[in-house]
Amino acid sequence: MEIIDSEGLGWGKGETMDAVERLANILIGSRGNAYCNACLAASLSRDRGQEVSRVTSVLADSASFERAFGNCSVCGRERIVIGSSRFGC
Repeated sequence: MEIIDSEGLGWGKGETMDAVERLANILIGSRGNAYCNACLAASLSRDRGQEVSRVTSVLADSASFERAFGNCSVCGRERIVIGSSRFGC
């Protein structure tokens, strides 16, 4: 899974929806799991925590996703995590 950085190839104004769709697909494909922004950014091989935060904020406004305080499925830390609305926060 890869999201391309904002310097021209994927996080620019016209590409934000693509980034939202890509991250949404990752989360939907991982139903039952929830992830913190730090682990999402790390797994995307990008030092782009702010962009991931922006995208997860957009997704959290959707009925298909839920953001809550819980354990990250990757690092296990208690943090604000996001997942498919069925992940059970």
